[in-house]
Amino acid sequence: MNDPVINRYGDRRIAQAEGHGADIASQRLDPLDRLALAEIERCWHETPARAPRALELGCGAGGLAVRLAQAGADYTGVDRIDFTADFARLTETLTPACRGRLCFVQADFSALPESLLATLAGQVSLLIAQRCLHYLPYPSALASLRDLGHLLVPDARVYIGVSGLASELSLGYPAARQPLTVRFGRLGSDMAVRHAIEAPVCLYRPDELRQLLENAGYEVLELFSSPFGNVKAVAMTSPRPGRNGAEGGRQVSAADLPARP
Repeated sequence: MNDPVINRYGDRRIAQAEGHGADIASQRLDPLDRLALAEIERCWHETPARAPRALELGCGAGGLAVRLAQAGADYTGVDRIDFTADFARLTETLTPACRGRLCFVQADFSALPESLLATLAGQVSLLIAQRCLHYLPYPSALASLRDLGHLLVPDARVYIGVSGLASELSLGYPAARQPLTVRFGRLGSDMAVRHAIEAPVCLYRPDELRQLLENAGYEVLELFSSPFGNVKAVAMTSPRPGRNGAEGGRQVSAADLPARP
């Protein structure tokens, strides 16, 4: 493999189409992925007769898909790039009992097809959006998260990961000093090449990701930054009894999470 290493985790620059960064999910699970998997396993053990439905936005070639299906989820992945052939290959790696749990839909996650919206309405237990929301300006990301709310069951879990303003991606980033609502632009040339991110992005601080989720109507349960500086959050669709949704949840660091294998 000749792709250069791009970060402290040993991830390689396996570039995705349209300048949307390196394919990280096919190389490793990060702490947010592991939290989503743990939630699927919890749901499966509590209600084994009903598989939890997971929707992943910006799923790429399906690096997380097989793991979620094997953990018990009925999985739907959405990406604007056509990964149909990749998902067909992944399906062949699953046991016959799991093969029907894997579905790929080629679509822009900010404008999902009406047929998919109708199928998933009120059915999704886990919404996952890793490394994709930052490709939208803040107002568009906010509108998308609000629109997705009607797909979710009560107390659904939402797993969001975005590129961070405290990461090296901000080096040479012209929009770094812009307010969140208008912060959107291309990375500096060195970082764009190093990380295969050619499309414009909105980089976030942790408090800004909290702001995005709360303004979209979610309660933040966990919020942390990776050692690289990207920002991760776990949220839910409705406040727990006795909780103040405006205050969100406990802020944690990556050190509070299980170590990466």
